[in-house]
Amino acid sequence: MSKRASGSVVKEFPGQAAQAFAGVAEEFGLEGPEESDVVLPSVLFSIGDLKYEIVHDPHSHSVETRIAFELEASRLTVGLKSLVHAAGLGPAEQVKDSANTVSNMKRSLEIQVEFVKRLHPLLVSDAAEDLIRKAGAREWRRR
Repeated sequence: MSKRASGSVVKEFPGQAAQAFAGVAEEFGLEGPEESDVVLPSVLFSIGDLKYEIVHDPHSHSVETRIAFELEASRLTVGLKSLVHAAGLGPAEQVKDSANTVSNMKRSLEIQVEFVKRLHPLLVSDAAEDLIRKAGAREWRRR
């Protein structure tokens, strides 16, 4: 892979992620997009205690949607792939994450958005915490 292709992906990631999730944000009343590049480039959408963070890892040439769920004393975080599997929507491998080219990144984002649409009603229900834990979420305690 050329450095030019990788540079294009890095440059286009924030806009492409925001655009891919714009319909979901409007449909479900999500706030965002909020861009960050503290550790890795990311775009965040949220509603209440639920956050969707789309992260680009330029080293592994991947894009991943992470879900965070705020609790009173902690935060649960889990990747979309694990959540899809735990929710019984099929194998995790169907959630594409390739971002080695701009077109692959766009396709991966489109697929991830489709799964977010399917999962969102569960993630704003009373069953959300149990589902996220079932998916193997990491729990981060507040100090």
